Amino acid sequence: MSEFIEVIEWLDQTGGEVIHRYPKEGSAEVKFGAQLVVRENQAAIFFRNLLV
Repeated sequence: MSEFIEVIEWLDQTGGEVIHRYPKEGSAEVKFGAQLVVRENQAAIFFRNLLV
């Protein structure tokens, strides 16, 4: 089952995380007009139809 995401934001509490998958498991659809929050020490990469 998928969910529609309206805001995508990740805060690394440890300061040591190199990569993070959102959501952690399964799939999700980004709602049209959704907001992406990328802090100055972060980068964002989107993958579509990734076969795992």
